[in-house]
Amino acid sequence: MVWIPDYVAGAGGIVYALGRESENHGHEAALRRVEGIGDTVGRVPDLARATGVTPQRAARQIAGARLTAAASPVT
Repeated sequence: MVWIPDYVAGAGGIVYALGRESENHGHEAALRRVEGIGDTVGRVPDLARATGVTPQRAARQIAGARLTAAASPVT
């Protein structure tokens, strides 16, 4: 059994709501964003196994990398 942190597994509702309300996406576009969570869910245990860390730490590493990339200026 593989454990996935709640904030990864339960992100769909927030991703959908933000897409619809804040980013003015239509229903289909918002659903595509939600479906992308599956990629992240798959990456968490893969990264955990590859680096010898817990799924919690792997999820935090993925989140940290995304936040860093989002904060970087676009050139």
